[in-house]
Amino acid sequence: MSTDIFHVTEHTAPACHIRECPGSTVRSQEEALALHVKQYTPLEQADPIPVSTITIIAAHAYGFPKELYKPLWDVVHYQLKQNGFYFRSIWVADMSSMGQSGMPRPLMGISKSFGGNILTNLALMCPRLPTTVVLLDPVIQPTVTQGLGTDPPRAVNYALRRPDIWPNRKTAASAHAKLWRRWDCRCVELMIKFGFGDLPTALYPEMPKGTDPSNPAMTLTTSKYREFLGFSKLTLQSTALRMGSFRLPNLRPPALWNLGAKSFLGVGGSGGSSQGKVKEVILPEGSHIFPIEDVDQTAS
Repeated sequence: MSTDIFHVTEHTAPACHIRECPGSTVRSQEEALALHVKQYTPLEQADPIPVSTITIIAAHAYGFPKELYKPLWDVVHYQLKQNGFYFRSIWVADMSSMGQSGMPRPLMGISKSFGGNILTNLALMCPRLPTTVVLLDPVIQPTVTQGLGTDPPRAVNYALRRPDIWPNRKTAASAHAKLWRRWDCRCVELMIKFGFGDLPTALYPEMPKGTDPSNPAMTLTTSKYREFLGFSKLTLQSTALRMGSFRLPNLRPPALWNLGAKSFLGVGGSGGSSQGKVKEVILPEGSHIFPIEDVDQTAS
């Protein structure tokens, strides 16, 4: 597991303000926000570290905790080591961009789903910041697809209507067993650990009757209402969000576009493949969440 391979350092840093997005903050759009970041530094490094050694910036999918990708980093480390490559560290934050402090170039970005949109727009804003981007079934589209629509069982209604209180952690895990049946077992364990939190919370300040204090009731770490808000924001239709799709021909860093053949997302166009700057990889059995279903093949 990751602790045997990486030294994990946690950082808290000030984040960008969220403005002109009603409901994103409790009181004012001027509220100061904090960013939680984990830095995974390999215990085994080349000595001395070559100047060309990459740093990886990662972005996770919407509603999935960043810790869920630990098995992927384990296998990425192994695959690179087998091919004689090393990296300085992996930096992954909770759904927000982060500064460059402590990150020598070259920088490689790896991101999934909604995180792919974030990373692509970062590369469009700062075209010489990332050296390479690896996009895992990214949500980059000119229009909103049925997968993000409002008709059941689409993401918006799923987020709003899903249960979010369980008598204990074991029951919460059992309730999601069917949904997670194709996941890598390591990712399931991490989701059970980081995807749920003990009651009480600000949303549910009282414990359900009959709760065993030694085996407390559970709720979602990210509340379903926060998840619903993210999926249903009016800004989902805004020009700014779709701009990543329109500007893909202007993406400067080389890009590796990984897709699941069974994902509900799709892309069109060839990008910069004629110049050797874009490569597409299809995982035949991969759904939209293939990075946590088939960790080894994704890393390979």
